[in-house]
Amino acid sequence: MQSNKTFNLEKQNHTPRKQHQHHHQQYQQQQQQPPPPIPANGQQASSQNEGLPIDLKNFRKPGEKTFTQQSRLFVGNLPPDFTEEEMRKRFKKYGKAGEVFIPKDKGFGFIRLETRTLAEIAKVELDNMPLRGKQLRVRFACHSASLTVRNLP
Repeated sequence: MQSNKTFNLEKQNHTPRKQHQHHHQQYQQQQQQPPPPIPANGQQASSQNEGLPIDLKNFRKPGEKTFTQQSRLFVGNLPPDFTEEEMRKRFKKYGKAGEVFIPKDKGFGFIRLETRTLAEIAKVELDNMPLRGKQLRVRFACHSASLTVRNLP
């Protein structure tokens, strides 16, 4: 016994054409509009660090340990005359730096930020950023035993 079944082999679009065009127009309008401002709570992006301002309160959890080894960044491709003060200014948007170390004429340095989350944001935003003809390299520092000695006579 053979049955005479017919199949509709036409390609069916599950989204009607007018609805698709409407979504496409909305997408184009969103792309042309600047992103809405985010309250910065006094922390504004500087001309050096372009990007969105950061509300630092959103990245601190109650009781969270701060200035840990996991929030320490390696910054490479620094100009030979780059200072600790310049490093602090460059990372100011991401909160107060706990530790900054730049060996003389080595072209790299380290900075410890308050939380791992802020360090992750700084890494994403500053990695490959141009600085005096070079591109910054920002990575998480290797975990190692480090000793900081300060205020020696």
